[in-house]
Amino acid sequence: MCKVMGVGSRSYYAWQKRSQQTKSRKCSNLEDKIQAIYFDKKQRYGSPRITAELLDWIYLNKLTPQN
Repeated sequence: MCKVMGVGSRSYYAWQKRSQQTKSRKCSNLEDKIQAIYFDKKQRYGSPRITAELLDWIYLNKLTPQN
């Protein structure tokens, strides 16, 4: 597959490793945000409300300019 795409095997595996590390970092950040919402709302929010809060947060985060 690497030969067909014109990519060295080392480059492919390095990219794959970076991709996995990024995914685990994103999951960790999401878990932290879920816990923050849960405890900020005095442990009264269930999954539907937490999901709504997360969607609002993600929308606002995309509107904020990143440096």
